[in-house]
Amino acid sequence: MIQRLAVLGDSILRGVVLDEASGRYVHLKESCVAGAQQQLGLSIDNFSRFGMTSEKGLQVARQRLPEQGGYDACLICFGGNDVDHCWKQVAEDPQGENPPHVACGRYIENMGQMVELARQRKMEPILFTLPPIDSQRYFRFFSRGIEKWQNILQWLGSVDVIYEQHKMYSERLFALANQLRCRIIDIRNVFLGAGDYKEYLCSDGIHPNARGHALMQTALVSYVRSCQ
Repeated sequence: MIQRLAVLGDSILRGVVLDEASGRYVHLKESCVAGAQQQLGLSIDNFSRFGMTSEKGLQVARQRLPEQGGYDACLICFGGNDVDHCWKQVAEDPQGENPPHVACGRYIENMGQMVELARQRKMEPILFTLPPIDSQRYFRFFSRGIEKWQNILQWLGSVDVIYEQHKMYSERLFALANQLRCRIIDIRNVFLGAGDYKEYLCSDGIHPNARGHALMQTALVSYVRSCQ
């Protein structure tokens, strides 16, 4: 039974969305975590933060998850920032390697360590796969204001490469869950099965909007209820 839940993640589980009117990121009051908390009456501590990678997430997990337990489960979702690149650097040096913020192998290692840490501290780890992105909208969003944005296209070869990279990280995470026999909520599949998944994303092409958070809330609530 899940009554007390710790949440480790980036802006997605923090409930960050793009306000279309102001063009600024804001916190959605009806985020998937907040909505599930209200709907189920859970006690939730949300340690998610905007911009966090799995590297930072592992540090936070070591610092914030009690050694003697304290939670029934720990929800973990990282990857969107790990797979991303320093796009200004790519624009300046399209002939360079320009690695992601956290390489996929290191990302999987970090996620595996968080799973094991949660288990050591007497809580059930639950992974979230990555929601799919709209690579066209995302490219337009992050490349605005970059003078040599055409160099990014040269380096990528195709904007669709961004989508495929996110997909790869998510698939590797799913494989890790099977390897470690860890529970996982396949949010990616939830979005892809909801019709045109792009309707559930903000105009930046990467953050779920209010409708996207409603999808995630339904999946999370359904999962928690299945554990009761």
